[in-house]
Amino acid sequence: DLRMSLAKSINVSPSYLTQVFSGNKPLNFKTLAKIQKALNISFEVKSIERKKDKNIKLKRKQKKRF
Repeated sequence: DLRMSLAKSINVSPSYLTQVFSGNKPLNFKTLAKIQKALNISFEVKSIERKKDKNIKLKRKQKKRF
C-alpha cells in the first residue's frame, strides 16, 4: 500500500503518517521535505495576512462560582 511504502521511504511509521494525514499529528517541515523528495513533488508555503474584522467580538467564558 502507498502509505506503507511512503512511510518506509521517509523512515517513519505508517501509523504516524495516518495520524498526520488525518490531522491528529502536526506535519513539520522536515517530514514535509522528505515527502516531497520521496514523491518527487513540491509544496509551496505562503504567508497570508489576516484582516481583522471589527464586527467580530470575542466572548470570554465566565468561570462558574460555587
